[in-house]
Amino acid sequence: MVANKASVELNDGSQGIMRARFRAGVKKLGGAGIVGIGIFAMCGAFYFSALQPGQARLQILRDRVAQMEGVSRKPGDITDEKLTQAEQLAIFYGYFPTKSSVPASLEKIYAAAASEQLNIDQAEYKVSHTSVEKMSRYQITLPLRGRYSRIHKFLIKVLKDVPSASLEHVLFERKKIGDSSVDATVILVLHLVSES
Repeated sequence: MVANKASVELNDGSQGIMRARFRAGVKKLGGAGIVGIGIFAMCGAFYFSALQPGQARLQILRDRVAQMEGVSRKPGDITDEKLTQAEQLAIFYGYFPTKSSVPASLEKIYAAAASEQLNIDQAEYKVSHTSVEKMSRYQITLPLRGRYSRIHKFLIKVLKDVPSASLEHVLFERKKIGDSSVDATVILVLHLVSES
């Protein structure tokens, strides 16, 4: 038992020395040093509690987007330095449909108008080439008649269902203040790439 008391006293003595050294170290660091250590510890905790899970969620979302687009490339491939300029340009042109897709795109546009109960009197079509050699524009002018909210929904649906389409111009005209319907002139452009 005497030996145990001596070891307990020795442990208390060594703990006292360690406490004294700790206090001296804290005193040496000062307030700014303690705050710095606290911030450093919080940064580590923040990384493991917020940033790392956030990065994992971001990767999951990127994978879902790639899946939805039907693209098998990894994010960032288009700007990969290993790709030549010609390869990057080929990937860019790959995003656009060819002229043979115009009938399918027109079907989607007319289906969107029908689903919103919009009347199309007579559409005008015009093909023009852009300054970029491989690209062309298929311009569609649609005179529409219907409620403003339905025309708005139609435009949203077209831009969602036909990714190569852009809204170039829209003009609304109401004949009388109390009319529930408006006349609209909508100009859509299908951006196409030449088949090669």
